[in-house]
Amino acid sequence: QCLVDTKCPDNCVCDGTVVDCSKRALKDIPNDIPTFATELRLNDNNIYKIRNTGLFKKLGHLIKLDLRNNEIADIEDGSFVGANVLNDLLITQNKLRQIRPKMFAGLKNMTNL
Repeated sequence: QCLVDTKCPDNCVCDGTVVDCSKRALKDIPNDIPTFATELRLNDNNIYKIRNTGLFKKLGHLIKLDLRNNEIADIEDGSFVGANVLNDLLITQNKLRQIRPKMFAGLKNMTNL
């Protein structure tokens, strides 16, 4: 596989198809995640909301997303649309109080939540 999009987001470390943005005091998910990423580590940050920015439409290879230990209190409906092969979403240790029907729309292959 040719990794054409090789720029790694500022404050993150890229190793093959794994993008590690953990423990960086991030408040939002970087929008320049490489399209070839299969694993995205965003654990132990200060992310308080998952916004429907269309980011996951560009991340069609993403299998694992780690959002543990953030401040997430809301996930906008449709935020994960496009993450068709994502099967491992780690989201414990956050501040979610309610789950709406379309909050996880787009997660067709989810096996571990």
